[in-house]
Amino acid sequence: MSANPVDDQISAAAEHTERIVSAIFASAAAPVIDPVGWVSSVTKDFLAAYLRCRRRCGHLQSPQPVFGTPQQMGVMRCRACFLSYFGEAEAFSTCDRCAATGDGLGGTAVTAGPILLVLMLCEACRTATLAEQE
Repeated sequence: MSANPVDDQISAAAEHTERIVSAIFASAAAPVIDPVGWVSSVTKDFLAAYLRCRRRCGHLQSPQPVFGTPQQMGVMRCRACFLSYFGEAEAFSTCDRCAATGDGLGGTAVTAGPILLVLMLCEACRTATLAEQE
């Protein structure tokens, strides 16, 4: 246990994020990937965009799991607001890596502490991204 209560809250939020990821993707074929290769680059870009212009939903107060997507770089949402956004079909109709559209797109996720970044990838980009993980 840390002497700093904020560090404890951030650690707890990160652990909660991992549990959420496990629950969301447990039955899906969407792997949760580590931030290496292209995923590392997009994760860093997302965090840099947030630090330049902090945009988030009003429900985010104390450290808690937050959700984002490269389609809206740097925008962080609580779970409810993200699920509402995620429900919009056009919000996730383009591959985040190559910009392909159409059928065959699938979601995957990467975590960075309490941040869950959801990525939409076409089959070719999903294969390439998973190959970078090895």
